[in-house]
Amino acid sequence: GRQALPFYAYAHPMKPSSSSSVRKGPTRVVAHLDLDCFYVQVEQRRAPELKGKPTCVVQYNNWKGGAMIAVSYEARAYGITRAMRGEEAKKRCPDVNLIQVPTANGKSDMQLYRDAGAEVIRAIEDHVDRIERASIDESYVDVTSQAHDRLGKVKDNSELLQGLEDSFIVGSDHVPAGNRERQLEAEKDKREAEKRGIRTDPEPLKSEGAATDNSKEKVQNLQDFLHGEEDRLLAAGALVVKELRDRVLAETQFTVSAGIGHNKMMAKLVSGMHKPRAQTLIHQRAIPNFFQELPIRKIKGLGKKFGDHVCDTLKIDSMGELSAINLSLLRAKFGSERGTWLSRISRGIDDAEVKGRCLAKSIGCSKTFFNRPLKSLQDGHKWVESLCNEVSSRVEQDLRDNNRLPQRLIVSASFQKSKKTPPTKGPSNMSLVDKWNAKLDRRRSKSCPFRKGLLRVKQDAKATLTKVLNEVSDHNGSFPPILALGLAAGNITSLGSRGSRTLDKFFAKRPATKRTLPPPHHHPPHHHHEQQHQQEKASTATSDREMQAQSSSSSSSSSSS
Repeated sequence: GRQALPFYAYAHPMKPSSSSSVRKGPTRVVAHLDLDCFYVQVEQRRAPELKGKPTCVVQYNNWKGGAMIAVSYEARAYGITRAMRGEEAKKRCPDVNLIQVPTANGKSDMQLYRDAGAEVIRAIEDHVDRIERASIDESYVDVTSQAHDRLGKVKDNSELLQGLEDSFIVGSDHVPAGNRERQLEAEKDKREAEKRGIRTDPEPLKSEGAATDNSKEKVQNLQDFLHGEEDRLLAAGALVVKELRDRVLAETQFTVSAGIGHNKMMAKLVSGMHKPRAQTLIHQRAIPNFFQELPIRKIKGLGKKFGDHVCDTLKIDSMGELSAINLSLLRAKFGSERGTWLSRISRGIDDAEVKGRCLAKSIGCSKTFFNRPLKSLQDGHKWVESLCNEVSSRVEQDLRDNNRLPQRLIVSASFQKSKKTPPTKGPSNMSLVDKWNAKLDRRRSKSCPFRKGLLRVKQDAKATLTKVLNEVSDHNGSFPPILALGLAAGNITSLGSRGSRTLDKFFAKRPATKRTLPPPHHHPPHHHHEQQHQQEKASTATSDREMQAQSSSSSSSSSSS
């Protein structure tokens, strides 16, 4: 049988590949595949009667109708966003369907969505050079060889023009034939909603936070695009990516949007420009105008502290401004390695290869206590034991499927701000993550060797959590309220020939996990607000995107799916 495919493969944004066998620069064709509103699509496949109707997927608590983790495009036409809760969504659209996530171990269970994401990988893995799973609903694929093969078979540009016909092109007014009807329908829905007095998103089809096309030089027709072999290679790649998207739809019923470029960075930046059910292509000549007003913080590796540092140091905000700064100045300000990296990405150059890996380096989960923080060691131990049930079950499954075991067990905790540190205030429409960060004071984590067997995992997890809490406790032994707990089995390595041993030698017998899969139209029961995320990007860090059950979406995602 096929292997189960866990969650993340992570590539460092500042370290280009050292592999000499990997093509670099404009000789590559890379695509970023992003499933459209993935959680909703999974639920719509379970209940086909939901298709075409306003639908939101919410966490299983009932506080103000539940927290949104996905909003369908039909619901977005009513002005519903992920920053809202179920009650507000109902006010915007009384007919909206609120679908709760499944539950297990007293928390959200995302296995349904992980399995659906793995279906997508299986549908395309044999048809690309390499595939790197970036989140539960996003992947990078290298289709360079497939594009070269296609290019070698075409007799003239007519077939390549079909690849362009099926794509949006940055710097062009061209709209693919299959998308014109969708745009007209969206504009009609928007007008009808505004007649009812409902304020809608001015660009409901453009994913939140997506890059925008500010290009001034427009491609007059598709033939003008094909200047040389690099452009012809991209056009051939567009044909390949369209076939991948069609294959995913045929085998899984899921629609996918895609960005196509010469590297991962550019493919990711344009994949969300024309969602849903569309692909967008960017060529090298379009990058200067595209970057002119693109915020620096949209670039991977520049979204947090380092991005703020760059903007503050140079007094700039856009990639266009960054591209105008001399390399020597960048090196002087940020060091040789970082300065060179900044100079290259400001020109759209990214040598990071698509990792040929779909297996995670860690398996983790978490539990948040946004409205009812934990205040006792007993409660902390209770919930970390619950996390152990899920992590151990998934580790055992990974052992069966992939012949691997983790080496480290990591426990993390996030704490509420003390009374001496006032919560950060923000606008009323703050996202869930922004509200979370406003309450958050600090995160701590500790690890220990991973020992086989559920009972040992629970013993070690509780002992490690106790050490974490001791670090933040005062002289009376009191610690700040716990807003979140995370558990991860990290540094997973292959067992090689050792994997032939029976599983009984690795795991103690335990009762099967009881999972509750709600019916499609089930509304959230009465529970306090709690969320789950996957700790897959790094064993010791808590993923904000996954705290939203994404994804964004981060997977994300992003939430723009």
